[in-house]
Amino acid sequence: SQDSFGSDDIAAYFDQKLKGFDQKLELSLGARLDYLSNDFMAVLVPRLSAAYFLTGDTTLKASYGLYDEAPARILGAALLDPHLGNPRLNPDQSIASIVGVEQKLNDSGLLFRVEGYNKQLSNLVEGTGDGSNYANVGTGYARGIEFFLRQPPTERFFGWVSYSRSESQRTDGPGQAAHPFDYDEPNVVTAVGSYKINPGWDAGLKLTFFTGLRSEEHTSELQSLRHL
Repeated sequence: SQDSFGSDDIAAYFDQKLKGFDQKLELSLGARLDYLSNDFMAVLVPRLSAAYFLTGDTTLKASYGLYDEAPARILGAALLDPHLGNPRLNPDQSIASIVGVEQKLNDSGLLFRVEGYNKQLSNLVEGTGDGSNYANVGTGYARGIEFFLRQPPTERFFGWVSYSRSESQRTDGPGQAAHPFDYDEPNVVTAVGSYKINPGWDAGLKLTFFTGLRSEEHTSELQSLRHL
């Protein structure tokens, strides 16, 4: 188990690993317990992951879990201010599932992985325009697929490249129409490389390309909250 502490919040995580089917199947059963001081609330979220070693080079993976995020961790303490925010806000919640396959391509450890994921979001914090300022009325989803190629460290080189295609939608409250998430990035390509020039010098490079427009109005709102 592992405990972590925020300003007034307490979190604990428990994990149990199991093996079966001649050591080909690995299971991880876990749960996270969060105590949120602003609401005097305890939130328990279970998680499960599994890996099945189909061959020495091929592994099937899957995971399923519930997650929560305290409001103050998202936009800062101002969100819980009695005058500017709402001190009775509950955590954002999500249910995430991932399935994928991992393939070792050569003896140097070159690895290829493809994963599909789906995340259902609820209890999202949204502005209300009334005396409560904010409430947990938003819902949404994020889903997509990621391709990942990684070269483990050799004598001189290490690097990886990934491409993800995703879609993210939000609904700001009951009866409202769904819309693309303000920070949605439907396509993201990332490449990272590191080369050892000599025992004292390494050179590294990271490149990221993405598509999607971020809402300037929403960005300004978030920045204002963070600086209050």
